Formats: sequence, structure tokens, C-alpha cells
Amino acid sequence: GKANHVASLIWTWKPFLDELWATAEAQQRSNAGRQHVWTKQVAGTLRRLILFLTRQAGELSRTWSVASHLSPAADVAVVFDASPWGLGAVLYIDNVPRYYLLDKITPFDEQRYQHRSGDHRGQQVWESLTILVALKAWFPIIVGRRFSWRLSVRGDNVTALNLVLRMKAKPGALKAIAKELAMLLASSPYRPTSAYHIAGLTNVLADALSRKHDPNKTDWHLPEQLKKVERTALPARDDDFYMITYTPRASGI
Repeated sequence: GKANHVASLIWTWKPFLDELWATAEAQQRSNAGRQHVWTKQVAGTLRRLILFLTRQAGELSRTWSVASHLSPAADVAVVFDASPWGLGAVLYIDNVPRYYLLDKITPFDEQRYQHRSGDHRGQQVWESLTILVALKAWFPIIVGRRFSWRLSVRGDNVTALNLVLRMKAKPGALKAIAKELAMLLASSPYRPTSAYHIAGLTNVLADALSRKHDPNKTDWHLPEQLKKVERTALPARDDDFYMITYTPRASGI
């Protein structure tokens, strides 16, 4: 109850409470004894809340640079897309593309999220992962910058948009990504305040970036609008990329 009250004030706590609710509402009989639960039922959530409290003050405390806060405000938008083979995103500042990124889905991604590259069933996971990768890559640019009225995320996948805006997802890979986003955004003075669904046909640049590693795109080339835009280098997605350990259910991958 106390953690849920905190989550109503500090939104980045929301995705961490699933284990607590599941344990509190469980109806099956347990050998733990009357009014007791096994430690392993809630240990994951407790470790994550401790990590949250020891890494940063979260939304209870915010630090702004006077110079950046008094400088002209900017509209900032992260436009993303994913294909079954790769990730792509563009960072716009005042409606001008300033940075872009692209990457392929790696064997580590496949193992962690239990979907194979090229399989359309992993689409929602890859779309959500693209948001995490983009916000992490551009976090040094975004954090501390003053925005005129919103930091928006735009894409053609409703599930991914809801995830970043509300931190809500079903248990599993999407919930794991939501928790990573929560840990990342907890230290930012600003958070995404709007999420826009855009039609897939109009999401041209991000879609093109995500298809660089599509084996069917033998004639792929960088969109003309991005040829003078800086490409953001991405770190390897391995265990060190993530703050939270996620062990998926085995599915034969």
C-alpha cells in the first residue's frame, strides 16, 4: 500500500509493483504459512526499489542548469520505428532532424526477449526496445534541456507509445523494457509528456532506418534528408547495457 501511494506521486515506480500485487492477491495455498509469503515472491521488486532509491532521488529532487533553463526553449521529438530485422529513430529539435540511429537485432536481443530476428511476432518488443535504445542514446542531449511545452515520442505502434507514456505493460519482455525506461527517466528533469501515433506510411525516415538490415532490401540507402545529419553511435546491447536483470521463460531460442 505504501509503495502504491508512492507510485501515485512518483510515476517511475509504477512498473515495479507487479510482484507485490501478485503476491498480495494470490489465492492459492502456500507452505510459507498463514499471512506469510516466500521471499523469492517479492525479492525482485524489493531489489529494484532499493536500486531506485540508491541510484538517484527520482522525481523528489531535480537539478537544473540555470544557463540551459534560461536559454530559448525547444520542441523535442523522438520518432521511432522497428522492423523484424532492425531498429531506427530520429531526434528532432524544433522540427529539424539533428541525430539519427539505426541498428540490427542482435543474438543477445533474441536471447533476452525470446523472439527471432525476422519474426513478425516480436514486432511490439522491437518497437519498445527502439524507444529504450533511442532515449538512452540521446539522454545526454535531452537531460537538463528546457522544452517549450513537451518532449514527445512519435511512432506507429500503439503498444510502444502506451508503454513509454504510462509505463504499463503485461508481465514479460514489455514489462522488462518498461522497468528499464522507468530507471532511466527517473533521473531526468523532464519526461515524455505526449505520445503521438503516426500512420506507418508517413513514418518514412525511421522506417527506412529500421530496414537497413532487412535481407530483402538489397538496394538500401540512407534517406536523402538524413545525409547531412549526424549518426549516433550505439553501445553494444549486452548485460552492461541494462540496469535490471531479466530472465525470460525459455522458449527454445
